[in-house]
This record gives sequence, structure tokens and C-alpha cells, in this order.
Amino acid sequence: MSKYRRLLKKWWFWLIFLVVIIGVVSLFWYTQSYNSEWGKGLSKEDKEVLEKANKSTNEYNKFAKEAKSGIKSFNNDATINPQIVIKPFTKMGDKIIENSDEFIKHYDEYSVSIQNILKDDYNNIQKLRDDVVAQQEEIISIYSNAHNYNRELSVVESKIVENIYQEMNKEQKESLGLKNHEFKKNAELSDKARKLIFSGN
Repeated sequence: MSKYRRLLKKWWFWLIFLVVIIGVVSLFWYTQSYNSEWGKGLSKEDKEVLEKANKSTNEYNKFAKEAKSGIKSFNNDATINPQIVIKPFTKMGDKIIENSDEFIKHYDEYSVSIQNILKDDYNNIQKLRDDVVAQQEEIISIYSNAHNYNRELSVVESKIVENIYQEMNKEQKESLGLKNHEFKKNAELSDKARKLIFSGN
């Protein structure tokens, strides 16, 4: 026991103890930082984009699940309210369009020169939005008609519905905030470059 007491009185023992503690704490901090979003170099804006994308995906997946369930229910009984399919498909489409609203808003705020630089991106987003609206209208038409005539969907109609479902899943991914964020970054970089050129620096 006295041997340990003597050891506790040695200055080098406490130095080694302190170095070990600092090493353990540093290793723990580094591991946590490296595995965190901050440690991977994500900015506050990047984190917000990822959080929005995650929230949007969760909401979209909920509507997509309801749409699948509605399709099965309507296949079993064409007399039920077609809104069981139309409503979730409409919400899926609305979510996709909502994801690109910020993109459109920012584009409208840019100068004409920046808009010209980003016109291709803008046209792609507009086409996606138009496609989604057309898909929503197609779903309404198919299910309303089948319900009005108290009939099951034809093979062709079922295939169209399945294709729309798959297409909307792709469009959801395309419309997520990361694309809007990249677009915004490109616009800001282009704007800075333009100012540098015209300022003569």
C-alpha cells in the first residue's frame, strides 16, 4: 500500500496520468467529430438542406404508401371512393412541386445575366413540375372514369398508373433540396464572378 502512496507523490506519475487522460479525451472528441455532420465539413446551410430533404422524403414515402394501398383497394372494389388513390397521388405530386418552389423563387430574384447562365437548370425544373401536374391529372382522369362506370382499370390503365408511381418516385429524388441548394450555390458563384469581371478586379 505504501508503494502506491509513494507512486502518487511522484511528479512524473501525474504527468503520465494527465497525458493518458488527454489522449483518451482527444481520441473520443476526434471520433465524435469525425462521425458527426460538422466533422465531415457540412455547413449550417448544408445541414438544413439535408434535414429538409429527410423530412420531405419521410412525408413523401407516407403518401406513396397510402397510394399503393389505395390502388390495391380500388382493384378489389371499383365502387369505393376514387379519392383513396387520387388524394395520395395528389399529395405526392404536391410534395415534389413544393420541393422545387424555393428553386423557382430564387431564380426569379436573380439578375437577367444570372438567369441566362442558369436557364437550363431552370427549364429542367419547370419541365419536372409540368410533368408532375400532368401525372396528377392523368391519375384523376383514370380513377374518376373507372369509378363513374363502376369498372376495374384496364391493363393499359394499370400500367400507366404503375409508370406514374415509379416516375414520381424518381421526380421526388430529383426535386429534393440538394438540387435547389446546388443551383443556388451556382447562382451565387456566377454572380460573384460577374461582379469581379465588371469591377475590373
